[in-house]
Amino acid sequence: MFWGQLEAAERENRALLEETGVEVELNGLVGVYSRLGGVRDEHAVLFRGTPTGGQLRTQYGETIEAAYFPYGSLPEEILIGHRRRILDAINNAQGLAVRQEQKNPNVRKLSRSELYQLRDQSNLSRRQFYLQLVQDVELDDIVEVEGQ
Repeated sequence: MFWGQLEAAERENRALLEETGVEVELNGLVGVYSRLGGVRDEHAVLFRGTPTGGQLRTQYGETIEAAYFPYGSLPEEILIGHRRRILDAINNAQGLAVRQEQKNPNVRKLSRSELYQLRDQSNLSRRQFYLQLVQDVELDDIVEVEGQ
């Protein structure tokens, strides 16, 4: 079990470097989050970390924007469910398990390729497309395991 956690942490660290240009020392597990009921279900493991090097940047096809923000000034436009995750990390949560149930009557399940095809056919910017897609979404956070 510990090896699986270590491998997940190492994979996340590599993915973060690849997608943002930032090298990070991982300090602990914040929680496991399941976002269900949207365009596609998502399961994510969130680690807390401290930047140790590199330069913040975007990666084409993966990130639209990357920036640092003061804790009290998070932007309004954050991916669905991510505000909760960021606040959990800021508040030093550890070992949470959270189910995030997404309700949007205007969205059906799509594969990633179907979603990208709709986006590319929309003639909207990536940002505009995703904001339009989630404008009527309601999200219920259900904490399954409290953690520490």
